[in-house]
Amino acid sequence: MRLPVLAAARPEENQVETVSYNGETYLVCGKWNLQGERISMKLVQKPVPGSILVNGELAPTAEQKKALEQLSKVHRIYVLGAQSAAYKSFLPEAVILDGYVKKELYLQPAAWEFFGAFESYVGNQALEYDALERICKTFGVKEDIP
Repeated sequence: MRLPVLAAARPEENQVETVSYNGETYLVCGKWNLQGERISMKLVQKPVPGSILVNGELAPTAEQKKALEQLSKVHRIYVLGAQSAAYKSFLPEAVILDGYVKKELYLQPAAWEFFGAFESYVGNQALEYDALERICKTFGVKEDIP
């Protein structure tokens, strides 16, 4: 039995804090006051609107490589998963995301801004269960099958 994906409540407009650094926008996903002297923050780069999120848990097939190369000509590609390096080898401009996105970010209010920037999600048909696909559907990201 698979449990449904839980997600953070949708925040009010302009409730998610952002920080700009070197021309990129980052979402503030958590702040901690450490010993009263400094603040530690968890930042996640906000995706470029219209980007595509790719599940990189399994290595891509030749067919997937071809389709993703075409998509990368008009969209920014973000890859999340154990085989992300395999995607980076043929998509040098792709952004590799760390496991925080799949393990914790979807529980933060900033997740609505993060996932809301994606135009679509490319899953992997060979996976028996795709948790990232479930997360994307929760946040309204449509599936795109190359």
